[in-house]
Amino acid sequence: MEKMLKNLTTTCIMNLLDKLTHSIKPGLALLLIPFFFACNDPTQLGLEINSDQSEVGVNKIELTLPTSTVYIDSLRTDNYTSVILGAYEDSIIGKVTATPYCQYEIYTGVLSGTDELGQDTLKFEYADILLKVSDQRAHGTLSNQKISVHEINDKIYSQPAYLSNRVLDYDPDPIGEHTFDFNPETDSVIDIRLNEDFGMKIFERLSKAGDTSLTDYLVYRDSLLRGLYQDPPLAFVPDPANSGLFQINLKDDTTKLAIRMSSVLHPGKSYVFLYTLNAAHYTQITRDRSSGKLADLVEEYSPSTIPSSRSYLDLIAGVYPKVSLSPLIDFIDTTQNIIINRATLRYGLPTINNQPYVYEIPFLWNFLIHSNGRINGGAIFNLQTKDGYHNGILVDSDYFQILSNGTYVGYRNFLTMQYDTTHYSGDATMFIQLMSSLSKNGGDLLAEDFIINGDLIPPSGYNIDPFYLGQTSFVNSEIKLTLYYTTEK
Repeated sequence: MEKMLKNLTTTCIMNLLDKLTHSIKPGLALLLIPFFFACNDPTQLGLEINSDQSEVGVNKIELTLPTSTVYIDSLRTDNYTSVILGAYEDSIIGKVTATPYCQYEIYTGVLSGTDELGQDTLKFEYADILLKVSDQRAHGTLSNQKISVHEINDKIYSQPAYLSNRVLDYDPDPIGEHTFDFNPETDSVIDIRLNEDFGMKIFERLSKAGDTSLTDYLVYRDSLLRGLYQDPPLAFVPDPANSGLFQINLKDDTTKLAIRMSSVLHPGKSYVFLYTLNAAHYTQITRDRSSGKLADLVEEYSPSTIPSSRSYLDLIAGVYPKVSLSPLIDFIDTTQNIIINRATLRYGLPTINNQPYVYEIPFLWNFLIHSNGRINGGAIFNLQTKDGYHNGILVDSDYFQILSNGTYVGYRNFLTMQYDTTHYSGDATMFIQLMSSLSKNGGDLLAEDFIINGDLIPPSGYNIDPFYLGQTSFVNSEIKLTLYYTTEK
């Protein structure tokens, strides 16, 4: 009777596995086993069969994944609601300098004009740019920081992708300069006064659009309101001696180019016309690793040869941990007939950032390295692709998406690993099961290595911009993959 129960159980399991098999590549199959996830204890199958008499065994193994630090030059910076401004240097990454380029467009405000007697009602006072700081990287309170604003001798287009290494030429004569101190505990806005010539150019345009005594004022107003004036974008250039990076929130109502005006007829009364900087924009980043520990990082994806017990993640500096799956692959090759009950990735890290304004990166993703030795950066912002599982480790539920006319239903959601003061962790069960299934069926593995990256799209409910200024250092010996798996005895 017991033998019959075991055979029946095995038959039911295999039938269910067969029904849940979906083709992901000609000749390959993905075996999905959702019923195992119902167990609270990953070492239990959920079948009430005496363990001594069962023909299956449940095991646990912890694998340490070899990790190193690599350099990846490519960083897309045009599709965030923020830009990075400033310069920063430390003993690990060397020096990074961030120069944002922004196109400004009309936002709202009061037009200048004349009264019924043809008298000017508003006069120009000054023009300035306010930048709302949403985050910073600094060793402490910043002093004597310098920024100059220049008009760019080119355009910024909304369609092409702008990477951080793209340089735009700008007029060497600034339209505004600013020297300031910044205390992150009390300050949140940088106010840059612009030259009078630049401010008057904008003011005269507003005057013509609001001067009803002009016969063609409607033409000027239409050109203004429809954005027909081709204004050069602006470059915010930090002084090389600056010592801090700022994340500027372009979407915030504070971040604006302002034309300040006062009333001629009503002294003491002021008006403003605002331009938003949240049009086409991106951040150009230059990196000089010569003064840092990672100075040997020259060729992309080639690991640093400097002896270190840690690996580093810094999006702005372009350094990332590269993790090898070789222990997993060796385990799969030498272990027969296994089913993954649960697989957990855990990245341990004692907090080593002892600087007051240098923070850990809050969320992580893991991107697979392809046969060409690179990750697919384009997939980061094009998640609805039928081969999404080839680009990164996904959440478990996404491996169950059903094929419909050759495409997947829903988005390919990458596994988000959240920082909790001691480690990052995430459930990668279906990814590991997929790797095992591909290996046992003679297929090509999805990857042999992957890159730990900052999460470029935060989880739902988190109101933050993922253009992180943070840094994270991992202890290589604490990059762990824990497997709970079932084998046939």
